[in-house]
Amino acid sequence: MNIFKQHYRQIIDGNVLLVILIAGLLALSSSAASAPSVSYPYMVRVIYMVPSNRSPQSGAQNQLIDYVLRMRAWYGEEMARMGYGNKNFIYETEADGVTPKINIVTVTEKDTFFQGAYLDRWGKILEAITAAGFPAWQRGEVLLVVADTHIQNPDGSMNGDFVGGTSGWFTDFTGVGVISGEFLARFPEASLKDDRPYKGSILLTIGPYLLVQDVTFPWFEGTTFSSVSSSAQGAALHELSHGFGLEHDFRNDENFNGNLMGNGLRGVRGALYPDLYPTDDMRLSGSAAMQLNYNRFFNAGRVFTEDNPPQVNILTQGNVAPVNGQCPVRFSASDTDSTLAGALLLKDGMVTADMRLSGKSITTTISTYDYVPGQTNQWSLQVFDTQGNVTLSSGVLLTCATGFNRAPQPTIRITKRRLKIGEAVVLDAGRSLDPDGNTSRMTVQWDLNGDGIFDTPASTRKTFTATYNTVGVYQISARLTDQRRSTSKSIPIGIRVE
Repeated sequence: MNIFKQHYRQIIDGNVLLVILIAGLLALSSSAASAPSVSYPYMVRVIYMVPSNRSPQSGAQNQLIDYVLRMRAWYGEEMARMGYGNKNFIYETEADGVTPKINIVTVTEKDTFFQGAYLDRWGKILEAITAAGFPAWQRGEVLLVVADTHIQNPDGSMNGDFVGGTSGWFTDFTGVGVISGEFLARFPEASLKDDRPYKGSILLTIGPYLLVQDVTFPWFEGTTFSSVSSSAQGAALHELSHGFGLEHDFRNDENFNGNLMGNGLRGVRGALYPDLYPTDDMRLSGSAAMQLNYNRFFNAGRVFTEDNPPQVNILTQGNVAPVNGQCPVRFSASDTDSTLAGALLLKDGMVTADMRLSGKSITTTISTYDYVPGQTNQWSLQVFDTQGNVTLSSGVLLTCATGFNRAPQPTIRITKRRLKIGEAVVLDAGRSLDPDGNTSRMTVQWDLNGDGIFDTPASTRKTFTATYNTVGVYQISARLTDQRRSTSKSIPIGIRVE
């Protein structure tokens, strides 16, 4: 699996996720969990930070307004397709109660101040907006910060560019996503359909020099204005979503086609214009949708009555023997004041499995096909309740044992996710893999409506053509079985029939 991280954070000794998360949490003042005594807005605030030696980019305010509304609409549609209704995040508005408010903030520092190492830039940006009256880590606020800190070099590269995000979800309901100002050049919706090569062009909002392929933007963002704009718009939403508490999820994920919280973030253009870019797509994974269903920023008008997070402990220790080709992790969870809602299994900070929970207490096992036999990883569990409270367990070093059959690794695609009644759609599991067997002999069954029942007989044929005769939303997943009868299930993909 290739994980392309450069677009949203620089790799620091391979541990950037943990470093950024810790940096965010250390910035928070700890608060004891208790029944809420104050009503919080639980909203997104957009901050456009302009250094003292610059003026705001022309049209930046309107571009950000349009972007917030466009991505909010995408979120609502994705939540609906996953069966949760049109839920989306709440944002700070102008006096009309509709228009997203863009807070344009001129700080005292010049753009050259915001150079240096990655974490230094992160800290300087947050310190500058705090000094200007917009502090980060305020309970009930997730900030999307656009910082005009980029400086283009004559060779086409940039200094001071930045992208990153994290949440303070485990100690308070807050988060931050940060992007630098060159993103604004790629935010107009029209740029998503601009298939001209960017090489050799000049964008004054980025700088006075020629854009250089694979230098100005990383190679995995493609070669056209469309591809790099799609990458920028997806990356900004990705970082904002870290602010909501979402973790990376690279299951069923490829570059330009997959999860918002994976490499699929670059597939915005395919999500918005599927007829123009049929091989691209950006989706909300089932685990992300399940979590956001209870997220306080996605539940406008709901009254939350308590802030006590669930308790969770991983019971599995040391070496783990796979069962049915998957690595099992046993855990216990409880919630004294609310009801358990879901659990995510994280391997080195990335989602590898998810499950729904219910009741106030449970001891159970969550299993994943995503492991390397004999490799020791840090595993943790994130558990959330119906009040939106979240707990991350202590990390445990586990080694999934060698010498056992491994379950298939599912990857599925769907030719269209918005259909007319009776229109044919092809479901394709051909990218799936049997890691230690004969992939051609692996069988596939399809759940066509998300009810957990697999509606098609087992077949070695990896594609299936389906039609739907009733308007609605459906969740499609595949169950794969290898020759040793080990099974795995893909994460679901949501579709709409109209």
